[in-house]
Amino acid sequence: MKGRLIFEDGTAFEAEAFGSHGDRAGVAVAFAGGAGFQEAATTPSYLGRILVFERPTVGACGADEAWNESDRVCAEGVVCRELSKSVSDGGGPMAFGRFCESRQLLGLEGAPTREIAAHIRSRGEQWALLTTEESSLKSHLARLALLKTQTSANPDKYRVSGEALLASWRPAGGGATAVVLDIGAGASFYRLLKRHNIFWRAFGPRMSAEEILSIRPDAALVSNGAYPADSLPGTVATIKSLLGRVPVAGIGLGAALVASALGASPSEMKSGHHGVNIPVANVATGALRITEQNHSVALRAEDLRRRGGETLYVNTIDGSVEGFVHRRKMAAGAFFEPDGLETIQELTGGLPL
Repeated sequence: MKGRLIFEDGTAFEAEAFGSHGDRAGVAVAFAGGAGFQEAATTPSYLGRILVFERPTVGACGADEAWNESDRVCAEGVVCRELSKSVSDGGGPMAFGRFCESRQLLGLEGAPTREIAAHIRSRGEQWALLTTEESSLKSHLARLALLKTQTSANPDKYRVSGEALLASWRPAGGGATAVVLDIGAGASFYRLLKRHNIFWRAFGPRMSAEEILSIRPDAALVSNGAYPADSLPGTVATIKSLLGRVPVAGIGLGAALVASALGASPSEMKSGHHGVNIPVANVATGALRITEQNHSVALRAEDLRRRGGETLYVNTIDGSVEGFVHRRKMAAGAFFEPDGLETIQELTGGLPL
């Protein structure tokens, strides 16, 4: 079955469809890295995205339901050059293509992914239609415009309901308490908190500052997510009311919201950072780390500095801010996923998180 990826600028690519059929629409992003494909497809912060995998071969490690970041497939579709039909000795019980079929995730195989990734980087991230329907380019673009309006006009369509928003866990004894403003956190984020004996209460982005403070948390954490960066003014207002009253740390989109609450002005990137091999450097020590990221938001160091903040991490490829702290207001943010509690503690420069 043939399928096509059609960008809203009219550029189209054809390949073999797998997994499902029909129409899917979302923002096409280039995903860098040699692993984490299933995790990315099920991560809530990839809601409304079409993932273009830059790795030549996808799915060699297979798929396992235990690796899912949520209880649903969140990506609108996936695009790859070659889909592995087998799994390695340490792989899961099914091939990645079979996983896509079982979850009705529409994909394209045999696509020129390097060319597509170059198109995204040169023209910027834009909406695209993934389709198996036979029609004219004009009809496809009209369908894309309709789907885009239906989705982007209602940010609530990005929200993940169920386990993540209702998540809570209390340790057997001791431990800190954190309130999570869950804009699209994956399961690994909560596993990190549990591993470090942190009791959490997770709520949606409309949680008020007074409700948060009534829980008397040791910290407030703002997760990554798939919302448009400018669609959550209420969450920014909540964070602003928390500043100086409780330590606040944001991850990914959450970091952009914390920066906005500090008075900075994050902007949309032409082509964001998506993948599991993004290099960042500690500006104080020069130490490098390879990080997992999913965001399309940039923050200028000068803008941050004027608000009393300081840059802690920078991207070694494009020089963008990857981590920051505002010590007086007890606020911090990272545009990369923490790989341990020590990352958050290092990021916050000693804030009591």
